[in-house]
Amino acid sequence: MLTWLSGSLGSLQQTRFINELKTSWNDPATDPYKIRDIAQNEFGSFVKDDWKVSKDLTLNLGVRWDFYGVPWERNGLTAALKDGGNALFGLSGRDFSGWMKPGVRADLMTITYVGPKSPNPNDKIYGEDLNNFGPAVGFSWQVPWGGKGKTTLRGGYQLSYLGGGRGFVLDTAIGNPPGSSNQANYVIPASDPYFSLSKLVANPSLIPVQPTFLPNPTATP
Repeated sequence: MLTWLSGSLGSLQQTRFINELKTSWNDPATDPYKIRDIAQNEFGSFVKDDWKVSKDLTLNLGVRWDFYGVPWERNGLTAALKDGGNALFGLSGRDFSGWMKPGVRADLMTITYVGPKSPNPNDKIYGEDLNNFGPAVGFSWQVPWGGKGKTTLRGGYQLSYLGGGRGFVLDTAIGNPPGSSNQANYVIPASDPYFSLSKLVANPSLIPVQPTFLPNPTATP
């Protein structure tokens, strides 16, 4: 209680990050918020019409196409694996053929920046999927039993492709590669272990705490 009331400090930490590709950390005074602006283009269209098969049976047929573009981070911080997703196999190779088999058949997994405003603007985290075609089939049948025109049986089936609504997942997966943020810690010297508020005020250069390395704007292993 005495050390707490006297202004004793146990540690000094500060989170540093980048909001764009650069070789310096954010300035907490002018850039206090970590921002990941994830974007993804989506488009959907459909064609559907009724077909009179007979006086009692009508079919509703159609097809829907959904496009969900590859997401990216607007400021160039889209993290991807060099050589694609198969790079997760690491040194063992690029497929399951090297599973549980000692030996080096490929390079280590490497994270790189891709997409707009990155060093690799034409690359994406994965290839676009353009084959999301979903058929739609429906029918309306006037049941002949119980009196004509009194009972109609309806039914239908449609295949749909859903996307979007994954902002938090994408932010975590592609917006926070190793090296884009750092929890900087001030190491209290052993020669002067008592760290107080008065010492912090007397040495304002300690804030913000400086990380021991700088961000890499091209790639992070």
